[in-house]
This record gives sequence, structure tokens and C-alpha cells, in this order.
Amino acid sequence: LGLTAGFGPVITIDLFDRTARTEKDLRRMTDLVVLESIPVKGSWDRRSHGGSKTIDEKLVAADYTHNFVDETYRSLRAKILLSLHDEKYKRIMISSLNMEEGKSFTAANLSITMAQQRLPTLLIDGDLRRGIQHLHFGVEKKPGLSNILTDSSTINATYLQQFIQQSHIQHLSVLGSGISVPNSAELLNSVRFRELLGFLSNNFEMIIMDSPPVAVATDSITIQELFHKYLFVVRAGHTNITELNRKIREFPRLQKKVLGLVFNGAPYKRTEYYQYASYKY
Repeated sequence: LGLTAGFGPVITIDLFDRTARTEKDLRRMTDLVVLESIPVKGSWDRRSHGGSKTIDEKLVAADYTHNFVDETYRSLRAKILLSLHDEKYKRIMISSLNMEEGKSFTAANLSITMAQQRLPTLLIDGDLRRGIQHLHFGVEKKPGLSNILTDSSTINATYLQQFIQQSHIQHLSVLGSGISVPNSAELLNSVRFRELLGFLSNNFEMIIMDSPPVAVATDSITIQELFHKYLFVVRAGHTNITELNRKIREFPRLQKKVLGLVFNGAPYKRTEYYQYASYKY
């Protein structure tokens, strides 16, 4: 009775837990490819950005300063670029199941590493309700994407200058989300957005779009034909993997475009960390 009372609740919780706490758990719970595991915050040595109050210090180092987490993002970059090697226009959509799983943070850091490859990169904040990319880079939220989509002016280089902002990273530009709108799915599924994306693709080699969570809004799903690959961010101990699998299976065309998962907040592998630490110097 004592053993049952002691271990019973633990076993029951484990049986009904639909979250992944380690990469091994995640691989066991899904057939999707796990592209990279990003270590949990605070488990690595991190440098600051010179005391700046406007740029998120958790972003990948702008001056190529090496640390364990920065290298995991560069590893993710390499895998994505290999998958997009034959694509003329490189467009990536990044989403998650729910809020607060790290999709915006992942999109920001991935965009930085792409720009470090000297690829003219544009990060689009496609969450027209709760966009936060402007907070990461210390740029303006509006005017932004929603302002363009609700306007009728001709889309050209001169017109877009007032919307696209240069970040503190060379080769990386940011298009903020703009004013909050209630009909974001309709705006993104409009002819004007297709026209905008076509123009931008002729001016940027890499376009990364941060989209709303798929359990909250269908914005990213309705425009799946416009993006070559999708990345889904999974947060350790938080994302319901069963629900994520179900949501993706609901849309067969989307399922074919899912490049893989990024496991955010994962416990770092000590062997890999010590190998990196002993090699970098």
C-alpha cells in the first residue's frame, strides 16, 4: 500500500503526460524529424550586448562570438539551407502549437544566422494580432505588414522603404507586424500579400516569417502554398505533442511541407557541451 501510494501518482502522471522533456521523449512521441535541440536558458555561458536596453540579449551574437547555443542555431541553419538548396526563392514559415513556446525567439535567431551567411534576409512578423519581433531588435512595430495589406498603394521599392527596417545585424532586415487587425487570416490570404511576397522574393534571398500558433489561428495554414518549408517549435515540458501531431495531420498538404521540429528549452547534452568547450579554444 505504501509503495502504491508513493509511486502510483507518479506513474499515472507519466502515463498521461503528453509533453516531451528530453529529445529522446520527443523522438518517441512523433514521426516528425527533430532538426535541433536548443538548450534551456541559463544552462550555458551567455554574453551581453554591451548593456543595450533595446536589443534582446538572448539573440545570437552579432559579432560571431562563439558559445554553445549560438552553434546550435548555426547547425539548424545548415540543415535548412541544405533542404532549400534547389529552391529559387527561399521562404520559411515558423510556427508552434500554442503561445509561449519560443517560435518568435527561434525565428529571430535563425534570421540572424542566415544573415551571418551573407544572405540578404528578411524577417517578417506575420502575427498581426500579437507581433513581438520589434521588441527583439529594437525597431518599430508600425507601420508594418498589416499597414501594407490594408493599403492600396502600388508595391515597389520606394513604397516599401517606410516599412522595412534595417536591424543591427548586417544583411538582416525586419518587417514589423504593424497595427493589430481582427481579420489577419483574410489579409494574409489576399492577392495583395501574394504580390508583396513575390516582390520581396526578388529582393531578398531568404524570407523567414514568424506566424501565429496553429492552435490559436489558421493564418499560417491558409497560405501554405506560398512557403517552401515549415518549422514547428516545441517547448520542452510544455507543448502537447499528441495535439501537435493531430493538428498537422489535419492538413495533408501542410504535413508534406513540415521540414521538422525545433526542440526549445531542452536540457543540453553534457557530452556535446564539453566537446564544444574543449574545442573552441
